[in-house]
Amino acid sequence: MFGLPMRVFRCSPGFHVDREPSIVLVWFQLPKLQIHYFNKECLFQIVRCLDKPLFVDAATVSGAHPSVARVRVEVDLIKAPPSRI
Repeated sequence: MFGLPMRVFRCSPGFHVDREPSIVLVWFQLPKLQIHYFNKECLFQIVRCLDKPLFVDAATVSGAHPSVARVRVEVDLIKAPPSRI
């Protein structure tokens, strides 16, 4: 904004200006997933082990790119990631 970088954070009671938040939003991709798993409920169940699923991208919902499904997930970087899904 006005030539300076701007970051938007979720409001939380633990927010401090001088500390980076541990919660980030990431796009998680599921390549070569069978098309019958492309509904929101199935995808949310698959990525729930990562953390909190938020939404599915428009191309996944419409089936425009059947080679990959994408889900936006809120991930806490302090938690250990799963070894496999």
